[in-house]
Amino acid sequence: MKGNYDALIDQEIEGLHLFRTKGKCINCHNLGYSSPSSYSTLDSGRHVATGQVADIGKFRTLGLRNVANTFPYWHNGAFSTLKEVIDAKNEEMP
Repeated sequence: MKGNYDALIDQEIEGLHLFRTKGKCINCHNLGYSSPSSYSTLDSGRHVATGQVADIGKFRTLGLRNVANTFPYWHNGAFSTLKEVIDAKNEEMP
């Protein structure tokens, strides 16, 4: 991914690194996709609206501007803190 890193302050670069690595945020927030490994009949995502098998487990993911002020987190409000989100993603993915 190309970018002008000179446009970012050190704290923003650290946040971007966390977004791409340990936080694993990029997995959903770049692709608009939630892992089908978390699929259940009660949480089938976009499939409910479209009926398309390819949409099972897909969710619209919002941007992360002011994310620290927009809790609860996740498509269903399951997490109260960003730490809970990161911990859950780290348990789910190798």
